[in-house]
Amino acid sequence: MSASRRMMVACAACGVVGGAVGATLALSVRPAVALQERAPVELGPADALLLAAPRGAAADAPPLALRNGLGRLSWGTEPGSRAFSIGLVHVDRILKGIIQSDRFIADRMKFDEQAREAREEFERRFKAFEEKYPNPDPKSPDFAQIQREFAALQNEAQAWAARIQDIQSKLAAEQVEKAYREMISAVEVVADRRTVDIVYRFLPASRPFEALSLPDAMLQVQSRTMLRYPDSIDLTDDIVRELGLKEP
Repeated sequence: MSASRRMMVACAACGVVGGAVGATLALSVRPAVALQERAPVELGPADALLLAAPRGAAADAPPLALRNGLGRLSWGTEPGSRAFSIGLVHVDRILKGIIQSDRFIADRMKFDEQAREAREEFERRFKAFEEKYPNPDPKSPDFAQIQREFAALQNEAQAWAARIQDIQSKLAAEQVEKAYREMISAVEVVADRRTVDIVYRFLPASRPFEALSLPDAMLQVQSRTMLRYPDSIDLTDDIVRELGLKEP
């Protein structure tokens, strides 16, 4: 190869290398451009969204029309043809919290005080009887009368005890119902605030069993109606705050 041709090849190679270096330098000094996040895209407003029938459906299968049914996704005219939001409430925790509140305890203490006064009255009457007849003689002609007096007093005390038990049981039932009604009122308020349609009672699946026998254990299983659920649908803490309950 002649000297002049070698010089031409060398110059051409230098041009290629120089161009590549120049391009690299140009890229390195190009100012950086921050990537901007794309704003959310909204479609509509529209009266309905039509979804075509799935593959394999009948040729005349109509499309599914999704509409806004009073703030809920609706796909038909029937009341149940819409999406419902759900919530959960640990009822046992709420009821115990209400029943252990000061005003419920005050009602029970009032009853206990009345029962205590009546019990002390019977104790005084039994003591007076013992003082009146300290050592009754079975051979005494008055012994039969003494037995009748004691039996009458004992029957009166037993009837009072049964009556007190019934009143106590009725009071407990009334308090449970009252606590339940208060819980329901709080559920209505919280559900409206959080836009929840349906609220289920439940027992947390993670709660330890409180069972001493097989029937108790089976009851614990049956009470746990929800096996898995997101914590976000548990309204129990909101209900506690709404009622102002003080928990231990």
